[in-house]
Amino acid sequence: MSAFIRKNSVTMVAVAAAALVTALGVASAAPGPHRDSATTSKAKQLPKNSVGAKQLKKNAVNGSKVKNNSLTGADIKASTLGTVPNATRAASAESAGHAYSANDAGHAFNADHAGSASLAENADHLGGLIASAFQLRVSGSCPGGQAIAVVNQDGSVACGPSVYRAGDNVAAGSTFSALTTGGQNSAFGGQALESLTSGGANAALGDLALSHNTTGTANSAFGAFALATNINGYGNSAFGQGALKNSNASANAAFGDEVLGGSVGGSNSAFGTNSMMDNLNGEGNAALGHSALRKNTSGNGNVAVGAQAIWQNTTGSENVAIGSGAGASLVSGSNNVYLGSDNVGGASESNTIRIGTPGTQDATYLAGVSGTNLGAEPQVVVNGEGRLGVEVSSRRFKTDVQPIDAELDRLMRLRPVSFRYRRADVHGTDRVQFGLLAEQVAKVYPNLVARGGDGRPYSVLYQELPALLVGQAQRQQGRIDRQQKRIHALRSQNRHQRADRLAAARGQEALKVGQFRRLARCCFARQAGLFCARRESCATNSTDSRAPMATPGIKFDP
Repeated sequence: MSAFIRKNSVTMVAVAAAALVTALGVASAAPGPHRDSATTSKAKQLPKNSVGAKQLKKNAVNGSKVKNNSLTGADIKASTLGTVPNATRAASAESAGHAYSANDAGHAFNADHAGSASLAENADHLGGLIASAFQLRVSGSCPGGQAIAVVNQDGSVACGPSVYRAGDNVAAGSTFSALTTGGQNSAFGGQALESLTSGGANAALGDLALSHNTTGTANSAFGAFALATNINGYGNSAFGQGALKNSNASANAAFGDEVLGGSVGGSNSAFGTNSMMDNLNGEGNAALGHSALRKNTSGNGNVAVGAQAIWQNTTGSENVAIGSGAGASLVSGSNNVYLGSDNVGGASESNTIRIGTPGTQDATYLAGVSGTNLGAEPQVVVNGEGRLGVEVSSRRFKTDVQPIDAELDRLMRLRPVSFRYRRADVHGTDRVQFGLLAEQVAKVYPNLVARGGDGRPYSVLYQELPALLVGQAQRQQGRIDRQQKRIHALRSQNRHQRADRLAAARGQEALKVGQFRRLARCCFARQAGLFCARRESCATNSTDSRAPMATPGIKFDP
């Protein structure tokens, strides 16, 4: 077909061989199929000396011969074709371009193939089609960027997409009808980049891809409706049907059907079908996986890696979720980190880190912990839900503060034991350890045990036990102090009593000594004939009650 198209217009006339012969005044048999240039025509022979035979010989050129009153050979002058009677073939060439030496090489008569001629008469094949299909006159034209797709029986034509080039812009299915100064753009698909005016370095593949883009630059859209409403956004990449179709922002990357389809926010990256599908004005988000961050509308700075990771989040920001379904319960919380945590946590929780899923993982190993000395730092504790933390001790964090004297009486009822852990329930060695049994402690101090999900005692809160021990030690020390004071008082009293007794004894002894001395003087004086004022007996066995008894062994000094 292309051989007949010049500047998108076609004029073709196919006339039957019989009509041609009639027009030339030639009576001949119907033309037969082509053999080669040396084949002799099977037409009715001319009289040997007839005018027609002489005319054939006169006009034969380029090796043509008249044999048996018939023309053979490759070429014949076109100017005399109309005067050659009884000729079965005007030429016997395979190509109309070499059928004869004509001033107008576009005419071919009786050529088997006329693919290079714009006007072919009685050709068996016109570019591969039967000549009878072209027994009509066709005319028409197509606009830029289109070519003839269908020729109707009435001669009208239908146009279809074709490759269109304007400067360094290339389009197929689009014509850059609004283009002014834009360059280095490529558009393939119905109305792709159709509204482009001055934007550059854009690539659109798919129906309506970047169809509204006017001044946006460096955008790539692959898929029907990809970046369809972008006007002046730049640096976007959309791969997939409907990807970023409602976006007019910049620096977005969307890979997958309907990815970021409703987004107007910028600097988002979404990879996976339906990821960030509902995003409106959220910015700086990254989603990797089917339906990751699917319902996000205005949340910013979220990172979701894994199918349906934080897929229900709408307004929460600065969340990180890694793993299939990680953080799936979150709706509006912010500043959370979920690592493999599936359907845990609240819809609006914030500032939380969750690692793993309860009931799934039963062992945790952290490198860089064992053997690391942090000095005087609070001890890390964990509750029954797996939450980590440290116990704060400041008064400002506490209320209903009461002394625990009444609690100390039960402390001595606790029964310390030695034990080994069952191998099936522990990761590590089975060395002998010392501690308390949670069931026994629960009977004495119910608040001193942690309970499992089934309500049964699970662990002793050893971190609270020292407070009771300190209280008990203080109470014992108080008793000891009081006893020491009493003992000291008793000892002091005893010393005083002993001193008093000693003093009294010494007084009595002195009195006795004085009496003996006076008695002795009197006796000596009496023996010497001296006057003794008191008449006292000097006998040691005197019965006078007033006379002092002589103390054996006492020497009296007169």
